[in-house]
Amino acid sequence: MKYLTTTLYPNAKINLALNIIYKRADGFHELKSIFAPIQLTDKIFLYCSKEQTLSLQEENCFSLKIEPKKIESLGKVEDNIIYKAYRLFCDTFQIFPKSVEVELEKHIPIGAGMGGGSSDAASTLLGLREIYKPDLSIKELHSVAMELGSDVAFFLYNQVAIASGRGELLSPVSIYSPYYILLVNPGIHISTAGAYGKFKKPTMEEYKKNKRNNFLLDYEDHILKNVIDWKGVFTNDFEDIIFPDYPIIEKIKNELYYSGAAFSLMSGSGSTVFGIFKEEEELLIAKARIEKGGTDFFIYQTKFL
Repeated sequence: MKYLTTTLYPNAKINLALNIIYKRADGFHELKSIFAPIQLTDKIFLYCSKEQTLSLQEENCFSLKIEPKKIESLGKVEDNIIYKAYRLFCDTFQIFPKSVEVELEKHIPIGAGMGGGSSDAASTLLGLREIYKPDLSIKELHSVAMELGSDVAFFLYNQVAIASGRGELLSPVSIYSPYYILLVNPGIHISTAGAYGKFKKPTMEEYKKNKRNNFLLDYEDHILKNVIDWKGVFTNDFEDIIFPDYPIIEKIKNELYYSGAAFSLMSGSGSTVFGIFKEEEELLIAKARIEKGGTDFFIYQTKFL
């Protein structure tokens, strides 16, 4: 018998900075970034059975329903990161529910550079932990999250953090955050793996030989400054890769600055661009200007979490 166990609200994030330093020997990229959670969420209903079995019966024990339904066309359930989170949790901690049903209301755009899939995965891990392993520490869950994706672990903690390594090493920081944020997504799906594949960064040996210390920005000092001072200091290396292929994304960033944003940047590997405003009135003017263009962009007003 299934019952509604918990309701989860996986939130999005934006990258206040993202610099790729070099390509590592393991195939990943060494990076330095600032992850900031925001108040845009998906919604997950997690239904689980109390009973367990000796092993997973894949065809019977897990089902995933996604709304809007058109999103299901993106791939098989087995390829969905929520399913992968479920399987990894069960295999790692030897938890074998007789049945698990997940209903996902998708509000965070897909392939938009805001970590929606990673957040869904992290929330799934937290939900399963609440139900089956309440004494499990976040640190233990962190190691599982790392296997699912480089930024999944961030969503276990959900606080502004400087990320390094491949995104899994997190140092929490505080920011003065009574700002208003406008998200603009032109509906372009960008593959993160594809974007990373276009980078021509040096290897670690080449990096050390050339002393490319310009990528080692002292984020800790600058994050405490006024948001206006972030412009030109916090950058996203993906912009140089994405803007030439998708000039509309660069146009959105320029429009946000023209409309009064104190700081604007593309988030992650795109395609979302955010503008940070000190006054809500300025944001509303910018929002009206972009909406006036008659596009079907995803435009969303939010704040830091």
